[in-house]
Amino acid sequence: MPHQISISATTGTPPYQVIVCDVTLIYCYTLTGSTSLSATTTFNIPAPLDVADSIIVKVIDSNGCQIFLPYSCPVTPTPTPTITPTPSATPTDPCRCIQVVNTGTTGGTFYYTQCDGTVTSVLPINSGTTLYYCGSNPIALTQCYVYIGDVCVNNSCIAITPTPTPTISLTPTITPSITPTISVTPTISVTPSITPTISVTPTITPTITPTISVTPSITPSVTPTSSPLPSTFAYLFIEPISAATSIGNYMFNNGAPQFYGFSNTSQPSTSSTTFNTEMNLYVNYSGWTNGELPTIITSTIPQTTGGVDSFGNAKIAYNFQTIEVPQNTILDQAWYTWIIPIALTNNQSQLDIDFSLGNPNVFNNVLTESTIRTNTFTYTGSTIPSVTYRVYTTYPAGDFLIDNQTTDIYFKGGSVG
Repeated sequence: MPHQISISATTGTPPYQVIVCDVTLIYCYTLTGSTSLSATTTFNIPAPLDVADSIIVKVIDSNGCQIFLPYSCPVTPTPTPTITPTPSATPTDPCRCIQVVNTGTTGGTFYYTQCDGTVTSVLPINSGTTLYYCGSNPIALTQCYVYIGDVCVNNSCIAITPTPTPTISLTPTITPSITPTISVTPTISVTPSITPTISVTPTITPTITPTISVTPSITPSVTPTSSPLPSTFAYLFIEPISAATSIGNYMFNNGAPQFYGFSNTSQPSTSSTTFNTEMNLYVNYSGWTNGELPTIITSTIPQTTGGVDSFGNAKIAYNFQTIEVPQNTILDQAWYTWIIPIALTNNQSQLDIDFSLGNPNVFNNVLTESTIRTNTFTYTGSTIPSVTYRVYTTYPAGDFLIDNQTTDIYFKGGSVG
């Protein structure tokens, strides 16, 4: 039978969060996220601490006040509890067939990550056009849709339809003369005399290589270098309490100094260097993209004030627009954490966030934790765009530890400063 603890009296302000830890306070597990403790309450101690002879019980009230209670159990001949490393999920294949479709009447834009990990610049797509690429993480910016298909074979999509592909080749519609600007105009003439030997005029610079050619459906301007990846969104990460063990083991096994996920009642370091390391590890966790955890939710951040968003709330410069987390998105209590590019908040901080249960137009204003939002981290992975971010949460206060099983949840930016 597992060891148990009973709490018969409390002196704080309910509701309470009850957590059990080992004596080093490194491995902690949440017993309950919200309870009144109005009468004697008994909890089973979870594995692996159920065989420990000494533990620490941590109780946090609604004001964020904490008390630590040492608790000793009869000694049994069992080994000291350790965390057994568990294999992390294999990352998704970085080289899959990407289909970009523009069915509209105007041109669109998008970008994606190439198979070698390089992020493209913003790419155009003409109206009524479908394009195919090999890579990952496609982002549709305007007037287009993106789809991810099967794994590419030899850097080519399987069963490609006769549409433009990123491997650009000459077609019989190209004239053998090339202008010094390497561009195609609507006055291109068609000649049947093209041969594999391509002649160039003396005005062509020596940087042209045989791998650069143009088809009529590709935008004629070619940029020799990639521009910085744009990011127009705030990102909402939903970390359920039930994921505490898997995300905690991942962070620990990959060398996180002190942050093992908010579900393990741990907080990122206040050291800027360590904070950068820990948050890169956290965002790189495979559970965000392989279906283990809820899908990351995005919200657009307007850069000017004016108009209303899709929920009828005013658009305010540098504050993300209203988003909804539908009821039962996650069948568990979870920590809701916003990660926002600093460039989109005008290099300021999101001081507070508006939050509502059930009503998209009536909000409570909640302050974000200043010791966490002070630091920034520059992300180098592929889960979200590789730019510099701040992290916004109420941890250790439990405002953003929310149960989504009974109502819709709404968030929008409050104010920056």
